[in-house]
Amino acid sequence: MTWLELYNLLYDRANTMSKLGTVRWNDEIIVHDASTGEENSVDIWELSESIEGDNESRLTLVYNQLEYESEGESK
Repeated sequence: MTWLELYNLLYDRANTMSKLGTVRWNDEIIVHDASTGEENSVDIWELSESIEGDNESRLTLVYNQLEYESEGESK
């Protein structure tokens, strides 16, 4: 999914009369891992540093940041 596709999906849910109320906008964002069935909430949105070897940056959705930081890179 691209950021534009995500934006269009959310825009449609927020601006189509028949779909109003289908998203609880104040709930936490949950990410579902289809292979494990595990679900986690999103901690932050982060604008990443430049991609190594490239002049572009990317918008990254980060989840489980606190778990990752407490366990280190061993995961």
